[in-house]
Amino acid sequence: MEDSTMSHISRLERVQACLLVASCLALALLSGCSKTTLVSVADESMGAPQYRRILVSAPYDDLEEKELLETLAAKALRNTKTTVYKAIDILPPLREYTADEIANAIKVARIEAMLVVALNDFWTNMYKLPDKHVTKYDIKSDASLVSNMLGVKTTGTATTTVIPGMTLKQHNSKFDARLFALTKADTLRLIWRVNSTTSGSFLTSSTGVLESALKEIAQKAMKDGVVASDRQDDISYEEIWREDR
Repeated sequence: MEDSTMSHISRLERVQACLLVASCLALALLSGCSKTTLVSVADESMGAPQYRRILVSAPYDDLEEKELLETLAAKALRNTKTTVYKAIDILPPLREYTADEIANAIKVARIEAMLVVALNDFWTNMYKLPDKHVTKYDIKSDASLVSNMLGVKTTGTATTTVIPGMTLKQHNSKFDARLFALTKADTLRLIWRVNSTTSGSFLTSSTGVLESALKEIAQKAMKDGVVASDRQDDISYEEIWREDR
C-alpha cells in the first residue's frame, strides 16, 4: 500500500513539474519584442533632403503626456548626424500659435523640419491565466498498525493550496507622424507621413510600447531618406540649407 501511495505521489509531482515547465516556456514565448507595422508616403518632388535639425512636437494639452512623447521622439531621432529639439521648449504651450508664428520660431532657431507625432489610439488587452492548484501530501507510517502480516500501514493528509492566476497585459498603440519642412518662403510644407501600429509583448510596459513605436518611426524616417542617420555620408545638409537661405 505504501508503494502504491508513494507511486501516486511521484506521478502527481511529475505532472506538476511538467505544468511548471510548460508555464515557464509559455511566459518565455510571451516575453518577446514589440511588433510594429508601418505605412509611409513621401513627397518625391522634395528628393531626399536628409534633415539634420529637427523639432519634435506632440500636440497634446496634457503637459506630462506632451513632455513624455516629445522626449521619447527626440531620443529616437537623435544620432551623431542630427540635432533634435522639443516643441515644449521652443514653443511653450501657454497659448495657441498660428502657422506663421510656428514657422518663424523654427526659422529663428535654425531648425529645418518639424516632426509632429500624434498618438491616435492606445489600448490594453487583458488575459487571465487559470488558477494553479498545488497539493501537498503528509505521509506517516505507523508500525503498530501491522495486522495479518499485511505490512506497515500508512496514513496521511492532503493539503491543497490555490495560487491565483496572473493577469497579463498587452499594450498597443497607433501613431500618425508627419514631417513638415521649412521652405524658402518661410512656410511649412508636409513632405512625409507615416502611420504605425505597435503591439507590445506581455512584459512590455505602456511607456515601452510608446518608445518602441517612436523608435520604429524614426528608423523609417531615416530609411526613407528624410532624416539624416549615422549610415549616411558626410555631406552637411545644414550647409546647403544656409546657402539656400
